[in-house]
Amino acid sequence: MNMATVSLILPTRNRFSRLQEALTALEVQTLKPFETIVIDDGSTDGTAAFLAEWAAADPDHRRVIRGCGRGPAAARNLGVRSARGDIIAMTDDDCLPEPGWLSALVATLEANPGAAAVGGRTLPVFPENLFSRYQERFSLGRPHTDPAGVSLVITNNAAFRRTAIEAVDGFDETHFFAGEDRDLSNRLRARGFQLAYTPEARIRHHNITDWQGFVRIAYKTGQGELLIHRRGSAGYKILRTAWWGRRLLYWVLIPGHARRLGAEGLASGEAWRFATLYAVSEAIRWFGALSQWRHIVRGE
Repeated sequence: MNMATVSLILPTRNRFSRLQEALTALEVQTLKPFETIVIDDGSTDGTAAFLAEWAAADPDHRRVIRGCGRGPAAARNLGVRSARGDIIAMTDDDCLPEPGWLSALVATLEANPGAAAVGGRTLPVFPENLFSRYQERFSLGRPHTDPAGVSLVITNNAAFRRTAIEAVDGFDETHFFAGEDRDLSNRLRARGFQLAYTPEARIRHHNITDWQGFVRIAYKTGQGELLIHRRGSAGYKILRTAWWGRRLLYWVLIPGHARRLGAEGLASGEAWRFATLYAVSEAIRWFGALSQWRHIVRGE
């Protein structure tokens, strides 16, 4: 595959300093050439002026597109429609790809012609932080699998075949808050596409580091989950007692969860902290899903 057919899409909004770090990391990628498309989704912090200068320095390989503030799903769709590449790589403005990141993603797709997309390994920038370690273990830092194979490709560290994205009509733009990557992964698999994973495609991610970020991410995740379940069932399976009860039940099952984490090698104190945070996260996700359901019922 011609390496010049790779496009990288990076949405951003009001993260000027983080964006600069991300673009600096992309400049030292071992795979060259590739085009970088930054979607500025309505920034008001000086990002636009910086990006204009950034793109002018290499107009053949750098482009900036102004988004409409409709969230990351819409921004990524805008980038895909504008991209020239056959392979569409994606990352976020709070990520620092290692030099071999893009090369590893493309090589994995080349080695797996049946794969529609590939994800990589995400490591925390601040591994000493409790919340950051938690997010690495339960979300970003591990491959998501089920008996049928890789089940989720997360868009902060991924590459897709353009034809596969187009076959499922891109990202669902109703996912304004979160969950658009899980929804896309589900629809790709439903169409018979396979997903892949490579630990060689590594990025460093500015994970959450405090309670405020923890609550925000859990709440948005719940909102996104509601939309995913709505797509899969006209009867809103997400509202069944088993789904809601599972989240509340984690409070009762904290000791058992802590023991399982300990059996996986975590120190006792860390296992109890993670089990407690998981229960808190499940409860917050419950409220996030409930808030989204109310908006849908009201037709908002």
